[in-house]
This record gives sequence, C-alpha cells and structure tokens, in this order.
Amino acid sequence: MFSDLKNKRVLITGSTAGMGLAAALAFARQGAKVGINSHLVTPDIETHLSVLRQVGGRGGIFSS
Repeated sequence: MFSDLKNKRVLITGSTAGMGLAAALAFARQGAKVGINSHLVTPDIETHLSVLRQVGGRGGIFSS
C-alpha cells in the first residue's frame, strides 16, 4: 500500500462494515489517523475503534 501515511489523517465513510472497515484497518496499519464515520453510533463502532487501535492506529468516531 502506501509507506508514508504516518500521522496523515483519513476519513472513511461507510467504515463500520465490509470494505470500508477493511480500508480503515489497512490505513491504520500504515500509521494513518483514521476517522470512522457512521450515521449511527453503536457498540459495534466502539469495537471497531478498539481493533483499529490494536493494529497500531489512532482515530476517532464521527457521526453524520
């Protein structure tokens, strides 16, 4: 993927499932700060954010 994403910011819409979640995790593994976006804040989103942090990423949840 990309090797220069450390401390870059990425906002991925639809990142709570499927391809969006996979992309969010891939960016996090590369060192990007990832914004997880969803129209609903659910317990699943907190779990996704926890997994994102476990792979070395930093980020937050943004509700639209």
